[in-house]
Amino acid sequence: MSDRKRIKDGVYTVSFMCGITLVAISVVSSIHLATAKTVARNETLFMKRAICDAAGTGPFASPEALITWYDQAVAEKNDARQPSHFAITRKDGSTTYVFIRHGSGLWGNITAVAGLNQTLDAFTGVTFVKHNETPGLGARIDEKWFQEQFKGKSGPFDLVPEKTRSPDPTKLDAITGATITSKAVRDIINELVATANQTLSATTKN
Repeated sequence: MSDRKRIKDGVYTVSFMCGITLVAISVVSSIHLATAKTVARNETLFMKRAICDAAGTGPFASPEALITWYDQAVAEKNDARQPSHFAITRKDGSTTYVFIRHGSGLWGNITAVAGLNQTLDAFTGVTFVKHNETPGLGARIDEKWFQEQFKGKSGPFDLVPEKTRSPDPTKLDAITGATITSKAVRDIINELVATANQTLSATTKN
């Protein structure tokens, strides 16, 4: 094969690969631009639904109904020096406070959205919006029974074996086989119990 032929083949190969790459980039960019608004809206709805659940409100018949409720009832209280929290005005005029808290789980951070009543002495709900816990073990913090056991309880919590279902306001069922995750959740929520009043006071002063 002559040098000219080798060069020609090389140029063709490089040009072909560059063309394929440009087409692929264009397709991916187009998909990203086309779906960006939908993705952002879904992420916003997901967080608003988590706040709703933590406040013990809902469910709503449609995303639009959820958004309407949120816009009317929820006041965002974000302070760069304090964890984010939200004040929810209920139909009876009382206020529920929803806090976002983070802590280290087995494989990464766990993000909890937790609601407390107006006097901060009972949980209205807890949900977990982000984690990397082990499927079938630590990831069971997403299960309904685990999250609903917080409702009406006050903490700070101690762990008891799964299926204990203790009515004690300071007892929390652990997840069998997920000791590290269970302790992580306990510590995240107990930190909130210890600091919720301080968080509200700091925001009020600012």
